[in-house]
Amino acid sequence: MTETEQQQDALLAMADADAATKTRPWWGDYPMDPEQRGMSWHIGPLRLQARWWPQEWRLAWHYGDDPLDTSVEHAGLDDIEAFPDMTLARYALGKAPSCLRLVPRVADRSVVVRPDIPLYVPPGEETVIHVSTSVWVQVQAVEGEKVVALGEMPGYRPSDSFFGANTREGDVCYASRSLARLRMEDVVQRPHRVLTPVTVRNKGEDSLLIERINVPLPILTLYASANHQLWTQPLTLERGRDGKEGALKLEEMRLPASMQVRVLSEPREVPDKQGLFRALDRLLG
Repeated sequence: MTETEQQQDALLAMADADAATKTRPWWGDYPMDPEQRGMSWHIGPLRLQARWWPQEWRLAWHYGDDPLDTSVEHAGLDDIEAFPDMTLARYALGKAPSCLRLVPRVADRSVVVRPDIPLYVPPGEETVIHVSTSVWVQVQAVEGEKVVALGEMPGYRPSDSFFGANTREGDVCYASRSLARLRMEDVVQRPHRVLTPVTVRNKGEDSLLIERINVPLPILTLYASANHQLWTQPLTLERGRDGKEGALKLEEMRLPASMQVRVLSEPREVPDKQGLFRALDRLLG
């Protein structure tokens, strides 16, 4: 077993250890009482409200001041509470459903993660960087077998960014800063964050400087472990011997017998082979 596999085993075992102490996750089904007019949720910094009006659902959301908030709350709702920076959206629907469902999803664009302190990987070495990104929350109206997606919003919206050598060879992304933890036990679990283990393998002849990592979240599957931590499948970024070309590999989520990991949402996009082998400056910066 390689060092990387040992780290992943330790990571999964730790996630399993405190599963029994956790309450229900924030995602899943929320049955609606016929007299009930709406619901509200706190999911980290996200404040989300859903209210039924005749023939329509109204969703309202805004964000608290603390992007590191770990609170999770759920309550009923009589009326939507107005906030100056609130986003409001309406969805026409013939009748009130019997249930609202919250579904976690990965971000709808790649996220460029910038470590607080640049990291060097010497030649012949590899390391696992634990990247944390915001979850997206999809609200669904459910009536029997009928499921209607109402709207989707990030747990905490990152800023827009661009990753690439120039405007013709690059992608519009989100930007996020990260402590880029190398040890899983140093990562703080937050309800609105998704962890992606990224193995960086340097086969070049000199040290590889990591100042930015382009994480292609739309092509990743989203999982939840037994302690309600959100994960994507692991990634491996390999720098070739010439130091210029790079390969991106989507790893399988390994499932130890003691670990109860389940799929919450499928990838938004299907990756093409060309996208998995590209110039290194399209993967790392």
